[in-house]
Amino acid sequence: MSFLSLPTDNLYKFIALSGLAIIFLSFIPFKNNYENKIEKIQLSGDLKILEAEIYSYKNRTSIITEIMKLTQSDIKKLEMQRKKLEFMDAKSFSKHVQFEEQMNEFSNHLFDLTIKEHEYLLKIQTHSIELETKTNKIESISNRIKILLLISTIGFIIGTLLSIFGFVLWYMKCQKYLDRSVQNVKDFA
Repeated sequence: MSFLSLPTDNLYKFIALSGLAIIFLSFIPFKNNYENKIEKIQLSGDLKILEAEIYSYKNRTSIITEIMKLTQSDIKKLEMQRKKLEFMDAKSFSKHVQFEEQMNEFSNHLFDLTIKEHEYLLKIQTHSIELETKTNKIESISNRIKILLLISTIGFIIGTLLSIFGFVLWYMKCQKYLDRSVQNVKDFA
């Protein structure tokens, strides 16, 4: 009998060795389980980073909103002063020009803030989608880990039972009688 060929002369030997093979194969998912746990830890770290970035962008957006409100109130004040200056003489024309420049400056500032707010809102949305995707991936990995552990456990139990069953039956039904016959031949000779 060569090392790589399975024993076909005895069903009990075959069952016992198959059980040992199943026990050996049941440890393979533990390697995958380890890799899945590492990936889960990395994704959990990514989730925390995304949550922190979302929090930061939300804070920035609320600050920009407050600044926009203040800028809008400043623009309203300047508009009221402009209306007062329209009724004044040509001497106050330079003040009128100065107010117009301030109005343009505040309007440009408000426009820049609006653009910045939209950029932050877009980042919040994209990070929220990324967060949801990674959360789903973590759940999937957790389920995969549970399934692999279940398969490993079932494989180990089945392999152990098959091995015990095969070796006990092989010994009780075959090997015991072969040992007696060898002993009888020795005693006879």
